[in-house]
Amino acid sequence: MTDSRPTTPARPGDNDYNGPASEHLLAQFNGNPAITLLQAPSPVGSFPVPDSRATTPSPPAGNAYSRPISPNCWEFIQTPSPVLPPAYSRPMSPNRWEFIQAPSPVLPPLPSSRTNTPGPPAGHTFENPISQGGSSQHNGNRISNIESPSIHQHQQVVVMTPIANDLQHQNPQSQGIQESIEGLQSLHFKEMTSRKCLITKNCEGTCGWLLGHGKYRTWKMPGAIRCGQQQRNDVRHVTDEASDILWITGMPGSGKSTLLKYAAQETEKSSPACIVASFFFSRSGTQMQRSALGLFRSLLHQLFTPSLQLPDFFLQTFRAKRNTKGKSGEDWEWHKEELQNFFNLYVASSRYRILIFIDALDECTEDDPWQLVHYFKTLAASADSTLSICFSCRHIPSIGPSDDDAHTICVEKENEKDISTYITANLKPAFKEEAEEQHIKDIRREISAKASGSFQWVELAIEKTLSFRRKGKSVKTILNMLLQIPQALDGLYRQILINIDKEERSEALHLMQWVCLAARPLALTELRLAMASDWADPRQRPHQNHGELEKSEDYENDAQMKRLVENLSGGLVEVKSEKREEPECTVQLIHQSVYDFLVLGGIQILNESKDIRHSIGQGHHRMARACINYATLADVHLAVRTGQTQQFPFLSYAVKSWVWHAKKAEASGISQDDLPERFQGPFGGFLQRWIDAYRAIDPSSEGCPDGRATLLHVTSEHGILSVVKTLLLEPALDINSFNNKKRTPLSYAAEKGHGEVVKALLDAGANANLKDINGRTPLWYATRNKNAGVLELLLKSDSTKYDIRRWLWYAARNGYEDVIRVLLEKGVDPNSKDSAERTLLWHAAGKGHMGLVTFLLEKGAVVDSRDTWGQTPVFSATNNGHYEVVDLLLRQKADVKSSDKEGRTPLSLAADNGHATLVTLLLAENVDVDLSDEKGRAPLWYAAHNGHARVVEILLENGAGKKA
Repeated sequence: MTDSRPTTPARPGDNDYNGPASEHLLAQFNGNPAITLLQAPSPVGSFPVPDSRATTPSPPAGNAYSRPISPNCWEFIQTPSPVLPPAYSRPMSPNRWEFIQAPSPVLPPLPSSRTNTPGPPAGHTFENPISQGGSSQHNGNRISNIESPSIHQHQQVVVMTPIANDLQHQNPQSQGIQESIEGLQSLHFKEMTSRKCLITKNCEGTCGWLLGHGKYRTWKMPGAIRCGQQQRNDVRHVTDEASDILWITGMPGSGKSTLLKYAAQETEKSSPACIVASFFFSRSGTQMQRSALGLFRSLLHQLFTPSLQLPDFFLQTFRAKRNTKGKSGEDWEWHKEELQNFFNLYVASSRYRILIFIDALDECTEDDPWQLVHYFKTLAASADSTLSICFSCRHIPSIGPSDDDAHTICVEKENEKDISTYITANLKPAFKEEAEEQHIKDIRREISAKASGSFQWVELAIEKTLSFRRKGKSVKTILNMLLQIPQALDGLYRQILINIDKEERSEALHLMQWVCLAARPLALTELRLAMASDWADPRQRPHQNHGELEKSEDYENDAQMKRLVENLSGGLVEVKSEKREEPECTVQLIHQSVYDFLVLGGIQILNESKDIRHSIGQGHHRMARACINYATLADVHLAVRTGQTQQFPFLSYAVKSWVWHAKKAEASGISQDDLPERFQGPFGGFLQRWIDAYRAIDPSSEGCPDGRATLLHVTSEHGILSVVKTLLLEPALDINSFNNKKRTPLSYAAEKGHGEVVKALLDAGANANLKDINGRTPLWYATRNKNAGVLELLLKSDSTKYDIRRWLWYAARNGYEDVIRVLLEKGVDPNSKDSAERTLLWHAAGKGHMGLVTFLLEKGAVVDSRDTWGQTPVFSATNNGHYEVVDLLLRQKADVKSSDKEGRTPLSLAADNGHATLVTLLLAENVDVDLSDEKGRAPLWYAAHNGHARVVEILLENGAGKKA
């Protein structure tokens, strides 16, 4: 097909291209379906988009390669805006676009001047299929291009297809796919989607109001459109980060999690041009489920998964860790700071809108939720409207905004219609007769009137209603019962526990302790075996082996256990599976508000105790013993030795969690001093069994004990003081015993900051100067972890005097002000110098630790002390761009006009590194703008050489170069 119509010249900066050339190219897309486009950077103009797909964005600009995924469907990886109109494409992920039934035009040749167009990846061979207007040839990675007057405006377009056998049958590992899979696996953790799966699906006809809510629609709207709309409407222009942050707040039980889950799923369906990721915190879940580390591992896994083309900034770090440390999850783990950096880089490089949904922010108990909010706000503000975040949380002013905030949706103010719909849907199956329609209305009216926006209250009220209905109670009786239900959730929970039969309260307490206080949610089988393992005296074991335990009279099988849970809990505990087809069920409280009620005093109803701290402590004490009882069953030990531990469902929890429960009990005032007898006496011998079991089940876990650990090592590390003191009474105890890493009990206690344990060990004669296999002493661990109180205890020991200066500089570089404060109080000179003659102030200034710099200056640190290179602290701070520190040093009369041994000045360093604000600050001190170093290079030379245009401009404005 040919076209003799003239072309319209392209003009730099055109945003619309509607000339004959675009019409010609659009017409050509009805031709050969086998041709694909490669290396098609965005043209100067853009092609008109068919009205039916007017909102479809173009793929991002950049270099690209493609591969077939079906006869009429090609996948373009990191493709720029193509010649194909958007009607033929849809985004699959930030770096992948799918072109559906996009027959290629028969394009005439490009100008031969384009022969330097980048080719395909090394090793890939391409050829051009049948073409009416010209041909291209493959030659390694270079392409001979073809010319056409109809596409002079788009000269970077190259027409080619890959040889099918070359791409379709390559080893995926050779393309880095296997490496990407391993990288994704390093981010994954078992419970990553557990909380989301367990959240109740919204009732049909509910939650839709959120998608149409003005605040939600504004938040979801791209930033440029949002701001433009505000300007057109002559309303306040949003200039802060709040427009990219949406808050969904509500009281406990108002349906926030269900609403957020619905919003995330529906947004992902309706916004193919956006990237959607979500995370659901869970206070009762594992550490990953309630931490920022888990959040970022999950988000990055979701963001990276669709393309299987992990970014280089991630893969480079992953390769380095894998090649130098070994397998992820066993030999190393990701750190939160690393993952935050990856997330920053991903957002900065994305050309797509990124919508993040984060549920139950108040349940992030391992980190400071406010710090997370600050992080996301800062990132969103710098992301040029690319990133938007939707948080849900309770009404907690210290975390989120007030309810009348312009970017907050308060759920209980909006969910009245949803509650009515939910009540009707749940009552209809029980009131099927047509004549009973009025009964549904009456009950719905009564429940709705007392709900006050709480779905949790409604659900419990409905359950009571249906229970009465099953018992044949009249509607009038049901309505009277509803009138008696306390309107507040706490009152309702209290009533439920009080109604539990007194003879069943002891067992109900046992159940509630396991469900409420467990380190993680237990599977139904685990809970059954845990409760069956509850005996206090190790000398009177009702079950000698696992087979006997499975035949327990009170806990015979999972079906019976499920009924028992439902009965003993009064409906406050539920048994739920993540997916309907999965047989394994998790036992959990029906809502976080139940947990809050129980731990704040509600559990005392079952225990009849006046001290809630004692009740919680007794629960952990009892659970620790149950774990030990299970792990010491005779056949369990045999299974560990033969590697057949999978047949013991509760073993993993028991082995990993007994010490955690013992630590919690100790913290609640319940002494654990009976443990030595269980571990080392004639009835226990458990220590080595426990170590062997842990190392067989999860040897890479952070909590896995060393093979030569003693009970003193373990209890010192975990701060179980009562056991430490009991062990120290043993005359044959080796207080300085080494494990395989040559670490002592004191080393672990110092690292973890257990001051009372450190004091007890030191008083008993522990050596504070013993080094482990890495040459690290207890003082090093205390310094690294900023344990100032422990450090002070260690410094009282004569054996640590030599060790002080060794870690002094480490503390200064890392900004450990409390540590430095303790060291100075012990007589360390604030002007102490290291081997390079650098002072504490030099190190602190270079790292930008403003608080420590201020403290050292107050303690008499010399502001102009020089190192062996002739540089003072102001050089160190300037070189690293720490404006506030430099400003403080200048106010302390620091000399900024002097040079170091190479003739470099602070101004020279600032210009060299492109620190424009520092250049301005230093010039205000009347420094010589043209002072050259020993190589004859002035600040202007360094700025120009490194391409720092703004610094060059500032220097020229201040007379630089005029002397020449």
